[in-house]
Amino acid sequence: MSQFKEANLKLDQLILDPNNFRFQDAPDFVYADPKRFAESTVQNKAFERLRSEALIPLKNSILKNGFLPFERLVVAPYEDGRYVVMEGNRRLAALRWIESDQKAGASVPQHVMDVLDAIPVVIVLRILGSYLPGFSSLTIAVLLLGGIQLIAIGFLLAGGIQIFLAGLGVFSFRDQDAAAGTSAYDAHQTLGFTMGGIAVVILIAALLARPGAWPTSLAGVLVLQTCLVQSLLAGLADNTALYGGLHALDGLLALGIAGLLYASARRRRA
Repeated sequence: MSQFKEANLKLDQLILDPNNFRFQDAPDFVYADPKRFAESTVQNKAFERLRSEALIPLKNSILKNGFLPFERLVVAPYEDGRYVVMEGNRRLAALRWIESDQKAGASVPQHVMDVLDAIPVVIVLRILGSYLPGFSSLTIAVLLLGGIQLIAIGFLLAGGIQIFLAGLGVFSFRDQDAAAGTSAYDAHQTLGFTMGGIAVVILIAALLARPGAWPTSLAGVLVLQTCLVQSLLAGLADNTALYGGLHALDGLLALGIAGLLYASARRRRA
């Protein structure tokens, strides 16, 4: 069972996640050892990566409107009374930038400075029955990536069976064996729905593992293909055979995406 607690923490109690999914598509990205998250060099590297993004509009918004209480950071206990940010790293980086500007002599509204001593957060104390110390996040990600690999293999195997069933159905009808053809198509349809469920599981695992924007987007596309596009094209094919061909092509594209997800998970897990 998950456990959460709302709190207000000081800026120096919060540390950036150097393994943030925003960084993972960068060619020079390497996973940081969770035991070293709090080191100044690790934190400075993460901060500079975030500053290189379009962080100025967010910073200016905080300066103008303040830090909105409903935009609480989501954090997990780390060590020595500190917390690693699970969601909200850009907001934390913007607050650090504001503090740095203030120390350099810039004028910062008092209501913004007050937030630096009482940043609203949600502390994740327990997830799936296990406490979440900061040093376990990499292990969890590796396990999830391994799960994506296995599920993707299952998806590809199911896709091979789908091709077999489709061919069996076509040639059974050609040989005027309607019973065998209908049976093959029914199994093909049922397995297609199952593959849609498998795609949803892959997407959930990708959202939890945070392998990067590109693989997560591919997982989302796979869900759309298997849960929506395939059924839509199959239905349209009842009246126009062309859509049946597109149904088959979309299925092959889905298998290609599953293969890319497997390769991506394997590379990032290594």
